[in-house]
Amino acid sequence: MVVNFAELVSAAEPWVGYAIQNSEHAGDKKESQRIATKVMTTLKVLQSYGSATWRENGVTVTHSVAVFKDTPPGGK
Repeated sequence: MVVNFAELVSAAEPWVGYAIQNSEHAGDKKESQRIATKVMTTLKVLQSYGSATWRENGVTVTHSVAVFKDTPPGGK
């Protein structure tokens, strides 16, 4: 199994923006978008996760790798 989490978050970004712009909520949409952008940037710290499981000599072995990447300066 492999999940490219950062790309999954990137794929959701336009939908989050659409939901904010079309929200009936009376709050500040510009501020909501700013917060959503910061949250999405933070979520992208987890770039990807991969895992493989197999049987070896009667034992179940799982190997997994999680790739993290620091946020860019300024959170952009």
